[in-house]
Amino acid sequence: MLIMIPLQLKAQDVYQVPIAIPAMIRQNANRIQNPLALKKVLLKLDSLEKGDSVNVKILHIGDSHIYADLMTGMIRQLFQKRFGVGSPKQLYRYKLAEFQDTLMTSFITPLPDDSIRKSGVCYYIAGTNGAEFSTYNQKPEFFKETALLKPDLVIISMGTNEAFGYLDQNTFENNIDAFISQIRCYNPAADILITTPGDALKRKRYINVSIEKVRSILINYATNSNVAVWDLNTIMGGQGSIKKWSSSGLSQKDKIHYTREGYYLQGFLFFNALMNELDKPAIKL
Repeated sequence: MLIMIPLQLKAQDVYQVPIAIPAMIRQNANRIQNPLALKKVLLKLDSLEKGDSVNVKILHIGDSHIYADLMTGMIRQLFQKRFGVGSPKQLYRYKLAEFQDTLMTSFITPLPDDSIRKSGVCYYIAGTNGAEFSTYNQKPEFFKETALLKPDLVIISMGTNEAFGYLDQNTFENNIDAFISQIRCYNPAADILITTPGDALKRKRYINVSIEKVRSILINYATNSNVAVWDLNTIMGGQGSIKKWSSSGLSQKDKIHYTREGYYLQGFLFFNALMNELDKPAIKL
């Protein structure tokens, strides 16, 4: 028997909002750098909140931190509670081998048009465990298909895996540029925001100095390329802060990934940083 289940588009609280912000969080650093790079999507969100029939589409691309859809799940929930649900959630989860498979030519299938509301927020993710910028760069088809989602904002969260391998600055910068260039080629109207990787330890005990190098390269690239930045690394407490996150039950034992509560906290902080920009008087004019 085929049972037809009606599509549910009402936002529900699945992700637990933090009761309090831990002391090690640098709340004064929780802001968007170069917010003017987000002017188009912020104006569209403002229009949506004023009651206009506008559907704002966001695509968040990254590595295992995004694959889990915990941080992003919190962001999606908060967006849709404030602005309305634009569509059912859609996740694109990949294996590294798929980006090396010469036969793999299709990565993104959009939701049917009749499942997209005229107003609300659609928040999609594309995540791959172990991904680097170069991983996605191997498949031009992926970037071409991002245009099918018609994103107003593309958020990019990578850099952790680069920091655990051999890090050549020129190569890393070229990989970032190739990635951003392809996003812009196929999504010329989309705003772009980069998040820096959080603090992490090598072999659970040693400071990984490459994390700070990756952070610096990402911020410098964004500054020179009209890309916004959310600096998670600084916000969470900077170098060595993962130890405090661990003692607070916010990171996993590997001192690289986070617990559910840790990811929820990140999503909560990110959303608030973005909303602080939206709520500035200049946007409301």
